[in-house]
Amino acid sequence: MMNYINILLIFIFPCLLTAQNDSVGFPELYKENYVYLNDLHKANFHLEKSFELSKQKKSVHGMVNGGIALADNYIAIGRYGKALKYFQSVLDVVLQEFNEKHPMAERVHLGMADTYFKLSQYDNALSSLDKYSVINPKVNARNIYNVVNAKVLEGNAWKGKGDFVKARTYYNKALEIIRSDKSGNPIGRKRHVEILIELAKLEGKANKEKSLEYLRSGVAILLADDSYQLGNPIDVEGSNNGSVTLAKCLFYASETLISKKEKRYLELAANLLDDVDFIFDGFYRDFDFKSIGDLRKRNYSVLENGFISALDLYDLTKEEKYLEKAFYYMEKSKSLFLLQGIREEKITNIAGVPQELIVQEKDTRNLLGKIESKLKRLSEENNSNEITELRNEKYELKKQQEDLLEKYKKEYPDYFRNKYDYRLIDISNLKSKINADDIWLQYFWKKDAVAIFLIDRNGCFVFRESNENISEILNEVVAGLGKGKSSEKEIKGKLEKLSDVLLPKQLKDIIPNKKRLVIIPDGPLDFLPFEALVQEGNYLLEKINISYGHSATSLIEQIGKPVSGNGKGLAAFAAEYDKGLDVDAEKDEFVTGLLRDGLYDLPGAKSEVEKITEITGGDSYIGQEGTLKRFIAAAPRYKILHLAMHSHLNEKNPLFSSLLFTKTDSLEENRLTATDIYNLELDADMVVLSACNTGSGRFERGEGIISLSRAFSYAGVHSNVMSLWKVPDVSTSEIMTSFYNHLKSGVSKDEALRKAKLHFLENTDISETRHPFYWAGFVLSGDPKPINDSFNRGGVPYLWVIVISILAIMAAFFFFRKK
Repeated sequence: MMNYINILLIFIFPCLLTAQNDSVGFPELYKENYVYLNDLHKANFHLEKSFELSKQKKSVHGMVNGGIALADNYIAIGRYGKALKYFQSVLDVVLQEFNEKHPMAERVHLGMADTYFKLSQYDNALSSLDKYSVINPKVNARNIYNVVNAKVLEGNAWKGKGDFVKARTYYNKALEIIRSDKSGNPIGRKRHVEILIELAKLEGKANKEKSLEYLRSGVAILLADDSYQLGNPIDVEGSNNGSVTLAKCLFYASETLISKKEKRYLELAANLLDDVDFIFDGFYRDFDFKSIGDLRKRNYSVLENGFISALDLYDLTKEEKYLEKAFYYMEKSKSLFLLQGIREEKITNIAGVPQELIVQEKDTRNLLGKIESKLKRLSEENNSNEITELRNEKYELKKQQEDLLEKYKKEYPDYFRNKYDYRLIDISNLKSKINADDIWLQYFWKKDAVAIFLIDRNGCFVFRESNENISEILNEVVAGLGKGKSSEKEIKGKLEKLSDVLLPKQLKDIIPNKKRLVIIPDGPLDFLPFEALVQEGNYLLEKINISYGHSATSLIEQIGKPVSGNGKGLAAFAAEYDKGLDVDAEKDEFVTGLLRDGLYDLPGAKSEVEKITEITGGDSYIGQEGTLKRFIAAAPRYKILHLAMHSHLNEKNPLFSSLLFTKTDSLEENRLTATDIYNLELDADMVVLSACNTGSGRFERGEGIISLSRAFSYAGVHSNVMSLWKVPDVSTSEIMTSFYNHLKSGVSKDEALRKAKLHFLENTDISETRHPFYWAGFVLSGDPKPINDSFNRGGVPYLWVIVISILAIMAAFFFFRKK
């Protein structure tokens, strides 16, 4: 983790001191950088702002200190190439303005050594350290921490090269220097502990007792309690200065204890992990979405070890408390940010916050989302002038947002506390909320092993499966499903192998007595449609209705959240594109193979919307009417949203994945990004994303798939039908039309989707289209309840149709009777 105190020392304080003599001081910006030292992305935003101002004013101190701080921050975020770029730019300035032995040059060489180490370029790291040692050969009060850092980095580099003897030598040299510091500086104490952690990791499994002693000593130093023993109760606040290092010590100690696989050690590890979990909880409230992602990645190892230790203890003891603890860690490893979005409306209603503040918060968030999207587009166009203006606007809005957050903390603590309340459902509560006809499978994935919780109203059973080839098989299956190039027989064989690992054998006997299978996937399983799994030659689709959830907690809250009685029924959008196709969609083989991913026109999408609105009595927005502007205006008024169009998957930054609406002029915006969707306020029962890859995106460990579908869930939609790959135009149109026919009959959403897929398989005339590529790509996530009460509510309300019909019959009766 980034050394935030180091940034404070090398960037903020020197700049404040030079503010009187330099042309640029920017004390307010530096103050803000200090505030956000524990939030990588907020810190990065303010650091870049400071750096840009320094460049504009040609402030050498600002550019040097700012460049180093930015490079350090990019290291923490994991963008090492960007870090090296800033370090090199700082080195160029130092060499031009000062000389190669200037103190800032030594700091740059240290930073470059650290970056090279993280890139596993160990020889380059050692070369940078050689340049550093030429500048700074002796230890003194001014450079003691830099020298210590250099020794640790040299130990890291030799460890990376596999020379553990040299690594231990350099770690011990660093330890000797840091122990010679009698100043009592808290930075020195923290660095002391970090060296002990490196020595403990070096001992690892070879000498567990020595490793644990290093870590025990580290905790004792941080707590200023020489008598501390691992497992003793710790009174620690989640956000104090030493908490990150303390969490590291406790975590590595727990990891060593877990590897012993004995009850007493596992219990000790579980206690330590509870403390680490508490420490991390203290961080979440002050983090924005991007930084939560970074924090969740770091915390995931804690949750994973907590799950493993609890499950190991359950296997040894069969005590229910350990099963509950394992379930807690499994739930906590999934979708906490999404859960916050689902709960947000309820929190707003009960917290007593003035409406104008809520409106201000939402308006600011919406504007920031729009600016983020526009900046993304302008960066692709290299429009530097407008980018600068927008960044300034973004800066001001961020300030407003942060001031508002502080106001909530001080004046409305109940709202602030509840907004970040991550209470999770437990097994006993979940069992009471599961329908009698449902069975749940919740997964925890760890490389070549998977744990499966099978839960229904009567009990909870856990299964652990391992297969050294499971990841390889899963990757082959997902790739094969998404391309459709293999034969159905070949893909079914692989799906059956996967089923042997992912579906408990007991499930075969349970399914005949159940109507619905609810899947809570994990890791790469998020990309798999379970209805395509094969048992005894048959697809799971043929046996039971299947729906999905991001986590048990978020799914129960989606199911329990009432749909507002206001609003119309269905609004269906089919976009139009510049590249038209003068062909018959029903006959032309090229059109049959079209994917909803590109910029060519989609005849099947238009036909799909026409047929669906005919079935449901909803409103259609086709071609020139299918614009983004019209969607934004109409979406909050409808209970069902159907979007048949192209989409764009941005795998590098899934927050900028987008749905592509009709564009009627060159200046009109037609991209609805995931960021935009997060900022919408919807109360729809269901959104159907009849486009490519709407359920796909980048997998964030501990949060799930960041996708368009997920963004709609956050915005308030209770359930969504999403695609897991690039879906074909014509078969999609057929399945969607059949889906709505079944929905109108009053069946649940998952049953309607299942029947639509089965109908497609039973009626397709082309053997190749029996491949799951053509029918398995769409899955239902969220509340599966029927939605027949939302039909026939577009245009004239259906109740008035009934009343008018009755009056007409009565009038006819009296007319003929009179005659």
